[in-house]
Amino acid sequence: MSASAAFDAANDRVGKHPPDKDENFAEAASHDDGHQEEASGKDESASDSEDDTNSGVYCGEYDRNGLPHGQGTKDYSNGDKFVGIWHHGRRKSGTLHYNDGNLGRKFVGDFDLNEDRVKGKVVFPSGSVFEGEFAEDRIVFGKFKYVDKSGGEEFYQGSFKGGHRNGHGTYIFENGSVYVGNWAENEQNGQGTMTRSNGVVMEGHWKDGELSKGTVKYRNGDVYHGDLKDDVRRHGSGVYRYKFSGDTYVGGWSDGKQEGEGTMIYANGARYEGEWRGGSRHGQGKMIFKNANVFEGEWENDKE
Repeated sequence: MSASAAFDAANDRVGKHPPDKDENFAEAASHDDGHQEEASGKDESASDSEDDTNSGVYCGEYDRNGLPHGQGTKDYSNGDKFVGIWHHGRRKSGTLHYNDGNLGRKFVGDFDLNEDRVKGKVVFPSGSVFEGEFAEDRIVFGKFKYVDKSGGEEFYQGSFKGGHRNGHGTYIFENGSVYVGNWAENEQNGQGTMTRSNGVVMEGHWKDGELSKGTVKYRNGDVYHGDLKDDVRRHGSGVYRYKFSGDTYVGGWSDGKQEGEGTMIYANGARYEGEWRGGSRHGQGKMIFKNANVFEGEWENDKE
């Protein structure tokens, strides 16, 4: 199961009366490709006005009105099981084991007596854990750890809306890359910074998980600001400053290399203005030297 599918499953019917059937959860559990983006939590069981004494067998302590109160265990008719503390017929704190096939989820935590919010963690046998606060059967704030079959881990901590990563949050990817910034609908959206595992830092405005324009800081000290393709490749128009040489390029880019019209301003005071192809001066251009001498003509693969 992918991180997205596990994330969606963590949202499903947490803190609610266990339903007799849950088609939404079955759908979420079957999506191993990570494209199940809608967190399911539909609850077709007893309404919130009813107590937890319905649809199952309870064994434990009671109050004077015959409602579960104190330590007790409830086996629900759908196969779910709750073990913990009860308060006048409602779950207060403990562990809810879900009858959800091979997922084997369980919720451990506190249940708000008004059932508006619950606090705790959803635990999977694989080691994946969501810990935080749930409201109206959806995650609102907390942290999520995903563990894949090979033991690799990814982490998210921050805000949620409608069961999705939404607002400000931090995501640590399995490869060590870290994103800190804004989210919407489980994707990076808005201002944010990605620090990749290779040391490259990308800052700017993200749209649906991609950075199309921003600033890239490289490990060697070089800095690029401009248009991007696939997050990291310089593509479009931008400015590149070379730390070691002190040179600066301003102009067009294609797949990470200078392309089209551009100007290279050299640290020695000279500059080239003209056409580029594949990262080299190529085509019509002119070199203006520091002493004001000018060479203008055709260039081919960086040669006059």
